[in-house]
Amino acid sequence: MNYVVHDRPVVISESLFIRACDHGFNMVEIEDDILVDIYFIDENGEGGGTIDTREEDDNTIIIEINAHQGVNNILMTLFHEIKHVEQIACGDLKESIYKGEDTKTYDYGIRPHEQDAWEFEKIAMITFLETVGEMGNA
Repeated sequence: MNYVVHDRPVVISESLFIRACDHGFNMVEIEDDILVDIYFIDENGEGGGTIDTREEDDNTIIIEINAHQGVNNILMTLFHEIKHVEQIACGDLKESIYKGEDTKTYDYGIRPHEQDAWEFEKIAMITFLETVGEMGNA
């Protein structure tokens, strides 16, 4: 698995973001032939991010992260979306079908793939902060 970061905002250092990417991706199982393109997008507000696939390329998964978030929210969003990358790459999530269950009519907060991603983002953030110590040291 490889990833490429596009348009990283200055609010988060390159070294911190790369360490976070490596940390999150090392916590999941993703095949070697998957490419993850991580884009920072210009969205108003604190909305987090999204994930998508390229229709013409099943091996590329796109993460979009709102560039106007603070560092902690950027990292939480990254970890959340990394979990979705794993869900898509292993075939558990396609569109709104998660492990064979159609979740499109579910409220966002009770979708099982979102609950899994929220749990993962918490664990990933805690273990990342334990690894890097205080953010200023990253």
